[in-house]
Amino acid sequence: MKDSLHVPAVSVVMSVFNGEPYLKASVESIINQTFNNFEFIITDDGSVDNTWETLCAYARQDARIILIQNQPNAGVVQSLNKGLDKSKANIIVRQDADDISHPERIQKQLDFLDTHPDYGLVAAVPQPIDLDGNLLDLPFWNATENEEIQERLLENMCLCGPTIMVRRECLEAAGFFFSEGLDASEDYDLCLRLAEVTKIASLEGSLYLYRQHPDSASNKRAQQQMTNKAIALERAVYRRYGKNQPQGLVAMVARDYLHAAVIGVARQDLDASRESLKRALELDPSLLESDQPLEELIRAYTPNGSADTALLYTESMFNDLLPKTRQLTRMKFRLLSYIHMSEVFTGARKSQHERINAHLWRGLRYQPTLLLNRGVATILVKDILGKIGPGTEK
Repeated sequence: MKDSLHVPAVSVVMSVFNGEPYLKASVESIINQTFNNFEFIITDDGSVDNTWETLCAYARQDARIILIQNQPNAGVVQSLNKGLDKSKANIIVRQDADDISHPERIQKQLDFLDTHPDYGLVAAVPQPIDLDGNLLDLPFWNATENEEIQERLLENMCLCGPTIMVRRECLEAAGFFFSEGLDASEDYDLCLRLAEVTKIASLEGSLYLYRQHPDSASNKRAQQQMTNKAIALERAVYRRYGKNQPQGLVAMVARDYLHAAVIGVARQDLDASRESLKRALELDPSLLESDQPLEELIRAYTPNGSADTALLYTESMFNDLLPKTRQLTRMKFRLLSYIHMSEVFTGARKSQHERINAHLWRGLRYQPTLLLNRGVATILVKDILGKIGPGTEK
């Protein structure tokens, strides 16, 4: 066993896959921390760009960097768990390979834990940035106090996962490793488990720049992320309440599965959608008896830019996924009519007669009561009288 003098105070754990564009800024943001008694464990998860060569160059210059290489790609959960398994410090810190830590991030989080011995986890309210490093206004992860965090975690991931610093003993009490099979929601699952064993806080002050880009999990794997979020929350509710689970929390889990089902249709993954919907209805058989939250979710994921694409998505939702009920049929007609009438109003604004003609009667067929709408009636009369204008652009 190594002498304690050689055990670092902090273990920073990071996984990277093809991270070349942003890797140098991320690595340097850690090695240039004002607090320097740490080990920096980085797992290259089977990258095929120059990630490994870049990491090796840094490791040759800085003995604090410890490298692990996966061949082939094993996924972020296994990669982070390899880093955790190799860690030696009593304090564990996360870092993502495309993000940037403020130079005083580790010191400020350590200061908080030193002065709050009853807290085992401290995160940071991140400052989102775009691909070019420009600041974005996305104030989602703004919970800072334990009570609020504990409550909001049962609804969504209100902490920024890669900003967390956690005491080893708390991590061990929560199972220590990230859960296999929960990729894209592994941080959420871990934070739910940690919330059951310790108090949690999150620090303000732009200690972490969190990069948003099209390759993020929320964009590329939205259906998987929401399904795994539902699984993580379902497990958390069971751990906390056993068989006597509050109906409100069960309904919340069911809504997450429903959310995943809707995303699956939008991503044209009907098999995954059907599995998610099946689990949602097992948990809450009355879930589809109310228009909410289903109609809201369908509207949120209706594709933009093309009426035909939006119509196909909506038709698929009701024809290929949802059961046939009178209530859902009314919802279907309402949503289809909305798409058609949106095209009608756009056509009226742009004097596009053919656009109006293509959608007006189809929209009215689904919702005849729209004839009582003054705006619709005016468009109808003008269209009949040929007063919309000569334009024919679609």
